[in-house]
Amino acid sequence: MAKPTPSWSTTRVYASWRKLDGTPRAGTYKITIPARVVNVADDVIIPAGVFAQGPLITVDGVPSLDVDVPSNNDPDNSPAGWKVTVEVAFTDAKAETYVIDTPEGARSTSARSS
Repeated sequence: MAKPTPSWSTTRVYASWRKLDGTPRAGTYKITIPARVVNVADDVIIPAGVFAQGPLITVDGVPSLDVDVPSNNDPDNSPAGWKVTVEVAFTDAKAETYVIDTPEGARSTSARSS
């Protein structure tokens, strides 16, 4: 069954982490929304806290992380202007944290690290 489309605007967040030899780096990710967001058009609440988490994908040619997150400037969402935190814990390297903007209409938001 296909995942249902959210009723609020989303922005694609994707990234790939590779080792020096080009193979995918294993680990886990956690995406956090810092504020309770209310979508007034559809009366939907996006709770503050962990929005998504799981293992990084380790398949060649596929992003390690690929998630649609709420847009932080959707005019139907209140509040606006917050930023998404992406925490990545690797099995063989130091953890990384990214704080990113997810504006509506963005083609994509990506982080790339080696």
